[in-house]
Amino acid sequence: MVAVISTRLDEAAQRLATIQSILDALGVAYRPWGAGVLGIRLVGKRVGFRVYAASVAGVSGFTGIFVFCDEVAKWQDRETGVNPASQVLASVRPTMATQREARIVLSSSPFGMLDAHYDAFEEGDTPFQVTAFAETWIANPTLTEAETRAMEPDEATWLREYAAIPQAEAETSLLTEFLIDRGTRPLEGDLPPIDGWTYVAAMDPATRVNAWTLVIAGQDLEQKRHVVLAREWVPKPSLPLDPRTVLAEIALHLRTYGLDLAYTDQHAVEMLRAMADDVHISLVEAPWTPTTKREGYEHLLKLAQASRLGLPLDPQVKADLLGIRKVITRSGVQYQLAEIRGRHSDYAPAIALAVADARFIATQITVEKPEDKAKRERYERAQADANRPHWHARGGQQKDYWRR
Repeated sequence: MVAVISTRLDEAAQRLATIQSILDALGVAYRPWGAGVLGIRLVGKRVGFRVYAASVAGVSGFTGIFVFCDEVAKWQDRETGVNPASQVLASVRPTMATQREARIVLSSSPFGMLDAHYDAFEEGDTPFQVTAFAETWIANPTLTEAETRAMEPDEATWLREYAAIPQAEAETSLLTEFLIDRGTRPLEGDLPPIDGWTYVAAMDPATRVNAWTLVIAGQDLEQKRHVVLAREWVPKPSLPLDPRTVLAEIALHLRTYGLDLAYTDQHAVEMLRAMADDVHISLVEAPWTPTTKREGYEHLLKLAQASRLGLPLDPQVKADLLGIRKVITRSGVQYQLAEIRGRHSDYAPAIALAVADARFIATQITVEKPEDKAKRERYERAQADANRPHWHARGGQQKDYWRR
């Protein structure tokens, strides 16, 4: 077996497509591995190529003649966020035990200084291994160093991805001030409802210490996400927030944008849902777990990098977004919220929940003009009047007639 191991099967499948192209160019016949298996077998030979996800359970049970570990420094368990490289490599090496000429390659741009890839590279050339290193513009002469800097303005990311310099264990802001400022509207205040946009609301409830935040996001006709409204309710010392009062105010904000529901995390959701019913809005639980947190914040970063995130001119929103901390540890990447003056970057989770792709499945709403709304109300009153029973006197007797 020639095994290609990557964080996800779809990423590893790209390597398999490259292998197929090479075999086609060489005129080597092959056939699909079989139903439900991502791989190919060479015709007439006991050799095959398969792709595997980087998990301990997924890399056992075959005889390996070559193992290619793709972007091993960035392997990440989807549930825990931990880099499983040490355990995966320990499981895959025995597959080559009977093959004296078998080889394993750990290929990756560096990430931190606390992972299996870094540890192996630091050992340098030994009787067991050889190492190789090159910056992007050296490995690929079609690019220049200046071009790589233009493609990646963030210095820390550029050092890792292009200069191939791993970063020490550190805590950095996920979003840079440059990205936030670039997406910030020049004028203060909310964006009013706009015809044809889709709107989604999300909140991060709190009552005693942190602020209770509400964010309404809109998607324009070009699929760009905008934070159109951001509100917070801050408890006073020894005076917690009243959830019923806050939810009543949230209901008013939702109706402005034609909404009657908001997404929220699992915090006291059943109790809050009952209170929300009293003000005629619904709460949809969106569990905030290590996995969804990581996905939400990374999606937020991608939107900002692609200039597809619009933000309000609000210093608190900016401060909270800068408070999303990306921490590189030996076990992988973790996301934490900075606590500054008792505040826990409270807008950050609500913004991440609101702008997520999955939230924008609702049908687009059409914002009515005042004259259209007045016409609709007159029509509804007329229809209601027409469907009420009317009594008419005929020959001294009363009969019930329904007008349709």
